Order: sequence, then C-alpha cells, then structure tokens
Amino acid sequence: MVRQLPECVLNGGVRLSTSAGVATLGEDGSDVESLLIAADRALHAAKTAGRARVVAAGDPIVAPLSAA
Repeated sequence: MVRQLPECVLNGGVRLSTSAGVATLGEDGSDVESLLIAADRALHAAKTAGRARVVAAGDPIVAPLSAA
C-alpha cells in the first residue's frame, strides 16, 4: 500500500539524511550471515563518520572485527 507523505514532509518541514553500509559478495563475505555482519559494521562506521555517508565494508574507517 502506498501512503501519502505527511504535510510537514511535503512542505519541507522535515529534513532527512541517509547513511549506508555496503558489502560485496566474495570480497566481504561468502554467505548471507557474513555479508550482513560486514554491511552492519560498515553502516556503523558511516553513522559514526557523520550524516549522509556511504561506507563500503573494505574501507579503512571500518573497525576490524575483535577477536572473540
């Protein structure tokens, strides 16, 4: 179902930004679970770096996995 945006959004009363974490099959993981973990880590790095960012899992700003 498609809903109409609220009036405050249509009139410019709300500002939105998007951050994204990106992972690539083969390069950042070989299965769904490893890809989701890599993308989640990249998303966390994007949010930490500021608004409106896209960060790839292989970027240097993504923290390495800690040994557990």
